[in-house]
Amino acid sequence: MKKFFLLCAFALCSSVVSAQEFVYDTFLNIATGDWYDLEVYIDDETNTIDHIFIEVDGEYSDEVFIKVKVEQLNSFHTALRKVKSKFLEWEQVAKDNGVTDFDKEIEVDFPEIEAYWREADDWKDSFAAEPYVLFVVDEEGDAYVGITDTVTDWEDDDYYDTYMLILNASVDFDDLINKTKLSYIQEKVREKNVDSLFEQESSNVDALFT
Repeated sequence: MKKFFLLCAFALCSSVVSAQEFVYDTFLNIATGDWYDLEVYIDDETNTIDHIFIEVDGEYSDEVFIKVKVEQLNSFHTALRKVKSKFLEWEQVAKDNGVTDFDKEIEVDFPEIEAYWREADDWKDSFAAEPYVLFVVDEEGDAYVGITDTVTDWEDDDYYDTYMLILNASVDFDDLINKTKLSYIQEKVREKNVDSLFEQESSNVDALFT
């Protein structure tokens, strides 16, 4: 499993962890053959899930994430489903017609999201922007899509990178959608809260069972 995007911060309040950021799951990307982290951030004041980070590939950095806020998840999933449908359609067209070495944009509206990447031993943070989707058929005739954007650090435009979420199989889309549904994330958070409670050396676990 790849490194955490930020240090985890755990603060126990009664039986609930009130502020934390941690990897709640991973997903296997068939296109790249790699495992990618899914991280959740819980607001320390409201004790609610604020956003998630999805690990993606970067042109220059080995550690790149996109940030999707909770209120953006539904529109993010809707966009992914539209991309999946068009990808499967165009993939079949490419196979039927022997198309190779081809690319074309898939016009789908995504929510505006931020990107984070590590550069020069520091984390860089972009402005929120809507990514675009590129359908690609390589020289061997294999098709994939890249959800991508070139971003610059909002404090210093000398720092920039291009991120890409690469998907090329129906299961890739389905796994990512299912693992970023709010109900799924909430269940993982509940599991982590219980685990964290029992990991506290100073907790009087016996006192919980009265």
